[in-house]
Amino acid sequence: PGFSGADLANLMNEGALMAARRGAEAVEISDLEDARDKVAFGTERKSLMLDKEEIENTAYHEAGHAIVMECLEGCEPVHKVSVIPRGSALGVTMSLPEKDQYTYRKSKLIAQIVSLMGGRAAEEIVFEDVTTGASNDLQRASQMIRAMITKFGMSEANGLQSFSDDGGAFTMGPAGTGMTSYSEKTAEAIDAEVTQLLDKYYNQAKQILIENRDALNIMAKELLERETIDGIEVTEIVRFKRILNDDDREELHPEALVKFAEPVKEELVEESSDESSIESSEEEDTPPFSAPETNPA
Repeated sequence: PGFSGADLANLMNEGALMAARRGAEAVEISDLEDARDKVAFGTERKSLMLDKEEIENTAYHEAGHAIVMECLEGCEPVHKVSVIPRGSALGVTMSLPEKDQYTYRKSKLIAQIVSLMGGRAAEEIVFEDVTTGASNDLQRASQMIRAMITKFGMSEANGLQSFSDDGGAFTMGPAGTGMTSYSEKTAEAIDAEVTQLLDKYYNQAKQILIENRDALNIMAKELLERETIDGIEVTEIVRFKRILNDDDREELHPEALVKFAEPVKEELVEESSDESSIESSEEEDTPPFSAPETNPA
């Protein structure tokens, strides 16, 4: 889910190349899984040398994303968490969609925004300081909130009005003019609501991590030792505060033997019970936020 036809063709090609490098006679599932990660999340850069401090910060940053995603209803299941650099990111928290999706409920968008705040919140809780590693997270969260307010009619302060004239995701006036269809006072109100919601969702992420501090420390330690953990292990750390062995898994967590476990979800407390969803227009819109999702450090 979430892959276009071109993405699928690229995935099969990458899988075939990986099988050829192994000298295999046929493409195996493991080749396709590695190819999927490469196509969706970028190529591993194991040659990039990071010092101990940066690796530790990245481990807590990615653990923060993963724990918030595991605890919130509306987030896609965590697929893998890694402190191995990929593309321009020093680490990634990968999630894979369970199905193709063309409209998004407000509650799901909020959960995604809160999960984006998890990395920065973890840094502040653990180190009492923050780094530049959350720049992409903050950019994406700001764009999503602004789209909710200006395009999707999900604003608590500004009501149902859409402020987007040209059908673009985030631009407000005719291209290149710098003009908008609303007053400076309205623009100030939009900016103020974006700031207020960013603070609100950041504090929600921070509270989740404070309540799950033991799991945060355990997951970061596992990442420092192993570099990568999968979605089942993320669930086990949050639920049991450790990664289970096969015997314990069979007794306590048997579903993990055959599939990813259903994570223990925490309902997001919203001041508004609005169940608004993003409805398709007469012309099919491009989904506002593409999947699969990744939270790079």
